[in-house]
Amino acid sequence: MQEALIARVRAILTKPKEELPKTIAEPGDFKSLLPYVVVLLAVGALAAFISSGIIGVYQQPQVVFNMRIGGGFVRSPVSSLVGAILMVGMGVGQWWFFAFILDALSPSFGGRKDMPGAYKVAAYSATPFWLAGALTILSSIPYLGWVGHLASLAALVYTALIGIWALPILMGTPENKAAGHILAAMAITIVATVAVGFVVFSLLFGMLFAVGAGLH
Repeated sequence: MQEALIARVRAILTKPKEELPKTIAEPGDFKSLLPYVVVLLAVGALAAFISSGIIGVYQQPQVVFNMRIGGGFVRSPVSSLVGAILMVGMGVGQWWFFAFILDALSPSFGGRKDMPGAYKVAAYSATPFWLAGALTILSSIPYLGWVGHLASLAALVYTALIGIWALPILMGTPENKAAGHILAAMAITIVATVAVGFVVFSLLFGMLFAVGAGLH
């Protein structure tokens, strides 16, 4: 299974137009694709945990009230572990929602409603974006954190391209409407993810604050 997954990832990244037609006859239900999604999400989550929880993120020296505070690596293993677990959980939810929106919008762009096909499009098109999460580990290297952000932006563009190629094959969207289909679904998914993330982390912050106040 591990070798098959690695081969699929490599093929999706290097020759998606050849690989995507091979997925037509494969199962496209949530349970069948979940291992693929979780493994790829775990790459970024593990990198984030190692960076902020084990190595630490470098903080620049600062001057506060005319007092110089030296820089250094700040580690937060517990919160980093919780964040990594949440990252995987929210990533799975994001994948499901992305597929749901792709399926819901499909008739508007001349495609067919096909949830298994939508799961495949969402999983395979997001492959480069999930893998780019591995570069989160660069946050531990002073002045190189921006590389991970730049890679994520480039991976997001490649995600859109793979989606444009995948939609006509897996959901019947006409080629001239595939760009609009994938971009609309991505935009809705990103907005929803930001909103849900804000609510979740606000609730967690509130709970931690309440627990801290209770201890005092």
